[in-house]
Amino acid sequence: MNSPNYTNSLDMIFLISGSPLPAMLDMVVRAKALGSTPILIILDRGESDLIIDDASFDFEVLKIKVNYSSVGLSRFLSMFNIWRVLKRLVKHRLRAQGYVMTSTFDLLFVAVSLRVLGDFSIRHQVRDLHKLQLGNGAISRLFRFVERLLMGYVDKLIVSSQGFLDGYYNDIYSGDSLLLENVPPVDIWENFEKKPFDKDEIVIGFIGILRYKKSLFALIDAVETLRSKKKNIRVLFAGGAMGNDLEELESRISLKDGFIFSGPYQYSRDIKKLYARVDLIYAVYDEYDLNCKIAMPNKFYESLLTGYPILVAANTFVGSQVQALGIGRTISLQNKEELILALEEATMDNSWYESAANVLEGQMVSKYVSQYSAVLDLSVVL
Repeated sequence: MNSPNYTNSLDMIFLISGSPLPAMLDMVVRAKALGSTPILIILDRGESDLIIDDASFDFEVLKIKVNYSSVGLSRFLSMFNIWRVLKRLVKHRLRAQGYVMTSTFDLLFVAVSLRVLGDFSIRHQVRDLHKLQLGNGAISRLFRFVERLLMGYVDKLIVSSQGFLDGYYNDIYSGDSLLLENVPPVDIWENFEKKPFDKDEIVIGFIGILRYKKSLFALIDAVETLRSKKKNIRVLFAGGAMGNDLEELESRISLKDGFIFSGPYQYSRDIKKLYARVDLIYAVYDEYDLNCKIAMPNKFYESLLTGYPILVAANTFVGSQVQALGIGRTISLQNKEELILALEEATMDNSWYESAANVLEGQMVSKYVSQYSAVLDLSVVL
């Protein structure tokens, strides 16, 4: 664990569990740009989907290594150490009327428990919902009851998908809420050069943490089926994985020449180079996972930025957005042939792929960017 600097006062404390998404880091960067003094605390869970370039940050960063990747005893025990660190910061450095920004249920619990030590507010950002929040069992109902109580101490809720409000938080929270979508930093994409499309050699990109194995297994199986039919379709996997997930994916593959694993990447440095190698974005997550059903992944916005058509799961919130814009196709993993057919059709003339690519030429991501910039200010300003 890095030791915090106890000399200067703080306006806000950002608590992030795991590798922070670009939009999460944007909040800290914007707070600093607006003249505030933030500290970013990252709970390092050993995830390897992104490499964080913290050397470029001009604000204080504190990393705490924790020994958990899911809900369990080790996570509970880690919270006490985090509580002690946050207690010292709140007591000695956080200015009156400052705030703590949390990003998970347990970090919200820690922040609420420390309210007695200082006159600070709490803001809570949501990028994903846990299965405990969305279940129907007794434990899930207890979880939601406690969360409802904790949300009573939240002054501002920031979500990345309208689906999170409509499908969950509107039932347990009545305070101020903001929609801050997962729009990547646009300046990173300046001078991006799109890969010239060749229907005789298509590369599918899955860029991000390698999870939702059902979805990735389906992609591997579909591509191997098409390669056995002499279709030159390959997959680029970019990003790390948790536990043994990478080994499981690699063991699923029998036609090794059709798949490339490039490993973890640094978003600001590598993302353009990675996307310059693909033709199609694969973001078909589990349509029966309730979080996936209402989330808005950043791959949606990367499709708009790059001009590449996108495949997403059917019967999901992001699926409805993709269909409304006409920038890709929705797939149900329940039908194995549907994914095979969609990929095969992408190699044909007058296909859904060609239609989506034409629509994307006229799509302007600027609408999302301007909305994002305005809400970003509102989410961090004191």
